[in-house]
Amino acid sequence: MAGIEVPGLGRKLRLLIDYGHFKNLEEIARVFDREASTLQWWGHGSDDRKPGTIPGNKLETVIDVVFSCLPEGFSKKETKRLVFAPVAELEAVLQTQAMVSLNRIIEAEAKINAGSFFNKPENNIGLIETNQKTPRPHPEHSTSLNKWFRLEFTAGSETGYFSAFQHVGQAWGAVSIHFDKNRKTILLPGVTDDGAIAFMRERQETGLHRFIVMHTPEPPPPEYLRYITDQVALDGFIIGRMAQFYDRQPAHR
Repeated sequence: MAGIEVPGLGRKLRLLIDYGHFKNLEEIARVFDREASTLQWWGHGSDDRKPGTIPGNKLETVIDVVFSCLPEGFSKKETKRLVFAPVAELEAVLQTQAMVSLNRIIEAEAKINAGSFFNKPENNIGLIETNQKTPRPHPEHSTSLNKWFRLEFTAGSETGYFSAFQHVGQAWGAVSIHFDKNRKTILLPGVTDDGAIAFMRERQETGLHRFIVMHTPEPPPPEYLRYITDQVALDGFIIGRMAQFYDRQPAHR
């Protein structure tokens, strides 16, 4: 039976796993009624076989597998085009889908305007300082670029784990946090090495910024922590992972 070449097949199947639609290659292989090693062979090729070459009678299965991972509204015809398109086109669709999923969770479950905003006090103002409790600022607030500020959120429980995000335009970032158990308060961006309350600032992005705290009974995926440590923007891969991670948490918690 003549083979059909699917450009970047191995990478495309890997994307379906990376974005959480399948657990591993073995799970995809079961759909084809083949072993995972066979799919690896199809993807990588051999001395006498081009990478991405599949049996002609398995093309529809490839289309069906990809179709099952795409957002609602995609047709089989559009899916077939993605199957033969460059890998980047399929990844762009999966990334967009991941971001939509996280936004859907936020819109459905978030307590809007639940945080409080604090500017960093100016140094050497010539007045005494006090730790007296003051009225909490209104959570909607404007500030200028390069001005230091911090946020506080009240936790409903002392147990669990917290993850925080910043969202502006099409960009997402991870924000470090600290949970003050005595006050049941979540501090963004946390505390400094010596235990003092830390502040953050925005250097270049004007416009509306959203800060979201996710409170879950289980710890976030370990991959998420790398984005905080490396201080890099969140990509579609980790956004999708975080959305799927949250969806797996017990609803009552």
